[in-house]
Formats: sequence, structure tokens, C-alpha cells
Amino acid sequence: LEVCAAVHPDVYIPCTTQAPPATANPASYCNGFLNRDIVLLVDTLVSPMKDDKQAALKQVGAALTTGIPFGTGVRVAIVTLNGAVKVSDFVSDAASFTTAWAKLLALPFTDTAASIDVQPAYEVVKSLLSQQIPMEAIIISDHPLGAIDPVNDIRLKGVFVSAVVPTNVNLFGYDKLTTVKKAYPTWNAMAIVNPFSTLLCQYSDAPAPAPKALLVQSAQAATDDNPKCQKLDIIVVFDTSQSVVEPFIKKYVDFSKKFIAQYTLSGAVDGDNSRTGIISFSSDVSIVRNLGERSLDDFNAAVDGIHYTGGTSNTLAAMKAGRDMFKNSGGTTHGRTMVFLSDGQPYPLTPDTWTEIISVGSELKQMGVDIFFVGDDNGYDSDTRTVLSNITGNTNWVFNTTSDAMVNLTADLVVEFPCPPLICEMAYYAVELSEILSEQAKVQSLNFILQTAQNVYTAKNTTQFQLMVYNDMQ
Repeated sequence: LEVCAAVHPDVYIPCTTQAPPATANPASYCNGFLNRDIVLLVDTLVSPMKDDKQAALKQVGAALTTGIPFGTGVRVAIVTLNGAVKVSDFVSDAASFTTAWAKLLALPFTDTAASIDVQPAYEVVKSLLSQQIPMEAIIISDHPLGAIDPVNDIRLKGVFVSAVVPTNVNLFGYDKLTTVKKAYPTWNAMAIVNPFSTLLCQYSDAPAPAPKALLVQSAQAATDDNPKCQKLDIIVVFDTSQSVVEPFIKKYVDFSKKFIAQYTLSGAVDGDNSRTGIISFSSDVSIVRNLGERSLDDFNAAVDGIHYTGGTSNTLAAMKAGRDMFKNSGGTTHGRTMVFLSDGQPYPLTPDTWTEIISVGSELKQMGVDIFFVGDDNGYDSDTRTVLSNITGNTNWVFNTTSDAMVNLTADLVVEFPCPPLICEMAYYAVELSEILSEQAKVQSLNFILQTAQNVYTAKNTTQFQLMVYNDMQ
């Protein structure tokens, strides 16, 4: 079999008597072929990090204008994520897109809201849906997203939702609302890297393959979400005040060991391990371990040193310590959580301290931190549950007992922070090139494999490929 020049690293195309059809623009995204409706949901709020958002978006607009293969069936609409302003209906040529993007940049980027209710923007997306054309929505934002009723998730309508998040802060809402998320430290860094080729080409618009074309990918671990494949930053907070006697502290220590043992603290295949931090508190706060990567043995040894101290439950001080620990731990794309092992309400609980507790709790939520409380097996009374539920923002995140938390806390975290998608490391392709097939069918099969391989390579450019051909003789 004669082998032609490589069209893609490690993917070789056998010579045929019929050249493959030309693409619209090989220099643009997705090999110049994109047949899809795209809605760009752009956040026009003031950047919390004081980045020059408009300058970065100007650069993004220029990249999209040259990268999107207009003329191949792709249409693009622009909607503000905050306010749900339809900046432009669908456009299908570069000139119209440039005009629409300029209209977006002319909007006032002055609103200082702390978070975004995405439901109005989602309603605009629904109004743009067509039954005949696939749609992708891309959220571009550095603000937390408010929760929505699951029935209003536009993914249920068949919309593929991805996000570009130009901030190091792990923001609330994205893991629940998006399928793929790309995070960057700043708006400028995002504009330089330009993630849109990857986002737009992550699923194929190519024509259906010929029946004999076969794609076989290497075996991978199960894709079901579970603690071992999660990427989390977990701060465990021990209440050692006078109401939590030593036997209950020992129970909390045992619980924390079993809970943390579920996560990959070292040896992750991609080198990205879950991180842990440990705080103890009574009237004062003690940092037992700062947030960082450490072995399970190190975690266990640290919590074995926690004992009864007496004093009151200064939960506010512990929340502040956790907030500062997250802030000082550096940028991460990990899910974030604080697990309080405490038997009761914060003390002192006055109107002033309560206002501050809610304020710090809100700040933690904006940082993407989920807060949980676990009782000492005596259970929480109704008043205490109400107080703690107001801190967590979810009554189901207040557990009466360690045994209840052992099951449901883990499950809740999997829902809140699903495992990142697996990335292909090795792809094998096999295609029949027997005499019974027409040259057109062979070319169609090979073009499909090339397109699929390009999409995989765009997602991860270290992926390796092998192409196998066969007929009735071999």
C-alpha cells in the first residue's frame, strides 16, 4: 500500500484516485468546516479584578472574525449574559459579525453587580433555537452564576453549553450549568490563548461516516463521576469548644480520615491532586495545616493532634480563616469546600455578628466555596439547623450525624463539582479499503477519520494516533 504525505501528526492517508473535496478555509477553526448556530453570552459587568475587559474582548472579536469559517453554514448571535440584551441576531458573514461585535463593545461596561442571573439570557437563547440546526452557547464571564431550576437548563433543549472564565477564582454555578469550562487567570491571558478554536471544534459537524469506517479509541477509566477523579480543595474545620467533648472530637477525627481517604491526594495521572487544609477553632482559631497537596498519612497525623480545648464556638473567625486560606492558596480550577465539624450555633450570635457571618458566607460563595456542617451525632435542634442552613445556603448541607454525612456529603460534592472530562491519550482508527468499495466511499471514510482526529488533536495536541487499513486479504 502506497502511503501519501502526512496530513496530520501520526495519521497517514492512503493514496486514492480521487482527491478529497476542498474545505472552505483550512486556516480557520475546525479545518474550515462548521455547520452550527453559536450564541455568545458575554458578561458586560465591571471586572472584579479590574481587568481591561473591553480591550481583551476587542482582541477576542478580531480572532473570532478570522477564525470562524463563515460561509460553511455557521451563524453567530451575541447576547449579554447580564441583562439578556440581544446585541445581534444571527449573522453568517465576517463583515456582519465585525459590526455586531463593535456594537457589543460600545455598551457600557459599568454595572457592578456581584453575580449574574442567567435565566433571562437563557430565554433569549431558547427563542433563537431551530429544530434543524445544532446550537452551541458559550458563556464568557468572570462572575458567579445564579442557580436555575433544572427544568430551565438549556442543555435539555439540546444546546451544548461551554464557558470561558477569565479569573483564577473558582466561581459558583459553572460546573452545574456548563459541559466544558476553560479558565484563565485574567482577561488578557484568555485573549492571548484564544480558547475558542477548542470550544467550537470539540464536537464534530462532519458528515456521517461511511458504514465501513470504524473508530476505536484506547481503553480509558470509567467516566462516572466519583471522588477519586474529582479535583477539590477541601478545608476541614474542627470545633474544639467546651460543648464538643473529647470523645466527640475523636469521632470527628475518625470521620475526617474516612472522608478525605476517598480523594486522590497524591499520584494523580495528570499530576493534579486534590488539596487539603485543616483549621481548629473555639474562642480562637488555629491553622493546623495550610491548604496544599499532602499525603493521606500527613493529613491523618495532623488531625490526630486535634483535641478538646474548651471555650466558645467562634464560627465567624473560622470562616474568615478559611476565606483567607483559599485566597492565599493561589489560582486553581478545583472545586472548593469547607466542612465544619461542629455541634451548634456560632457564638456570639448578635445582630452585628450575624450580619458579618452572612457577609463572609456570601464572599465564600462568590469564591466558589460550598459550606457544609456536620453534627456530633446528638443532632441539631430546629433553631440550630435554621441558623446553619442560612450559612450554607442549602438545608441539605447541614448533616445531623457523621454517618449521614459520610454518604450524602460525598454525593453532594460529586454533584457540585463533577470530575473533569477525560482527554484522549491514544486513538486508533481502522478503515476498510477493499475493492468492493467505490473510491468515493473510501475517500469519505478517510475524510471522516481525518476530521475526527483533528477534533481530538485540537482538544489535546499530545494525543497519539494510529491508522489501520484492511481488506479481505489482510
